[in-house]
Amino acid sequence: MTRLNFIKSAIIIASTVFFLSSCEDKEPKDIMVENETALTQTSFADETSGKSGVTFVTNGAWTSTITEGTTKSTKSGTTSWVSITPDHGNSAGTYTIIISLEPNTTGKARSATITISCNGMDITIAVTQKGVSANAEDDDADEREMLIAFYKSTNGDNWLRKDNWCSDKPISEWYGIRTYNWHRNESVRNRVESIELPNNNLTGSAHLANLQSLYHLNILDGNKIESLTIDNCGNELPDENMNNYNSVFQHSSKYSQSNLKSLKITNTNAFVYVDGSFSADSVIISDCNLSAQEYIYFDPHPAAVSTSVVVGTLIVSNCTMGYFYANKSTIGNIIIDNCTFLADEHGNNAYIYVGNRTQVNNCRGLRFIYSSRECSDLIVTNTICNDIQCKQ
Repeated sequence: MTRLNFIKSAIIIASTVFFLSSCEDKEPKDIMVENETALTQTSFADETSGKSGVTFVTNGAWTSTITEGTTKSTKSGTTSWVSITPDHGNSAGTYTIIISLEPNTTGKARSATITISCNGMDITIAVTQKGVSANAEDDDADEREMLIAFYKSTNGDNWLRKDNWCSDKPISEWYGIRTYNWHRNESVRNRVESIELPNNNLTGSAHLANLQSLYHLNILDGNKIESLTIDNCGNELPDENMNNYNSVFQHSSKYSQSNLKSLKITNTNAFVYVDGSFSADSVIISDCNLSAQEYIYFDPHPAAVSTSVVVGTLIVSNCTMGYFYANKSTIGNIIIDNCTFLADEHGNNAYIYVGNRTQVNNCRGLRFIYSSRECSDLIVTNTICNDIQCKQ
């Protein structure tokens, strides 16, 4: 009997411990969220609400604060761009807060943290609002940033037309910009293929870099840009045949007079063509990799009598190309250094044709060099060339 009573007592004690333990484990929290996935919310720039409401249960009154980046709001439940409704509760119960957003016109992503507090216990909701709209999600983000920098450096606020520039709209809707997904691949972002901004009051210095699909550029015609730098542009095109007709810089006879202090073009696979009214104190073209059909051309169009191409110093270095042509232009000095010239499939090209004082140094692959100037104005050193002709 004693043994039986001992066993019963042990069972009662164990049951009591289990019951107390179970009750302790199930002790209600002061604040609980129904769906924890709602604690992380991301919206696009043009959206004015969070992705969903956030429902929670409290055991008492609750308050809220919002931290924007690293700055806590001074007013409960709001910042300059994000707010919640309701922003507090006076008693225990079930609540659903709605997150409201202002459109993001900064062009950059921004974030905020919403903190709900009840009896010393907190839950946090992370809110991110992207710098672009859903339609602009397919744009290349680096190219968007480059265009914004270009806008600022050319005094974009004073442009005659600047529709949608620096906005959350797709960059294809920015005035003068055309984009295309050359690869027709969802994993590849849309890239800039053309910038067309003639007669639009562009001023200052322009710098364009890493626009890999750029093959048409018109920003000098009717504008007052003082200097232009083009780096690592025009290097990717969808069709091998098109690579032979891709110009990263062209100033044609149709354009009005441009007056640059400097033009610098580097790291490109696309040719340079100038046959319109153009002047620059200096032009530097370096590290270009052109095909046998592509070239560097600085000469006024023969049919446009009033056009002139005037350059103080023109330097071409470390380039591969089909040919270089600058015969009737007015150029103080031409320096062509460490370049490789390519003949096409018919054995043509691979030449230099100039009418200005010219130095050719350390070049390869040349079929001939022709100068319409006196021989004293042509200096050729350490260069492989089949034939050199000049005016005797």
